[in-house]
Amino acid sequence: MLFPLGNIVATPASLEDIEHSDTNTRELLDRHCILDAGELYEDDQQLNRDAVENGTMILSCFKLNTGVKIYVITEADRSVTTILRRDEY
Repeated sequence: MLFPLGNIVATPASLEDIEHSDTNTRELLDRHCILDAGELYEDDQQLNRDAVENGTMILSCFKLNTGVKIYVITEADRSVTTILRRDEY
């Protein structure tokens, strides 16, 4: 793990989508905290790498096998990580 996740929270809709896709929420969090940003462009992935050093927000976007996109966001102060759907961002 490259950074702390803090408290982990998720929207009900994101948890429902994750469950329907047979994806493990822990797997998404594990990928997020090693900077496997999923669907993000290279520029955004570089921002995440920089964020580990400079303490800014870290964002990942994962496309579930159902086609739904799920965001994982760790706040700059590392106090909370939020899992939410793309339309809830």
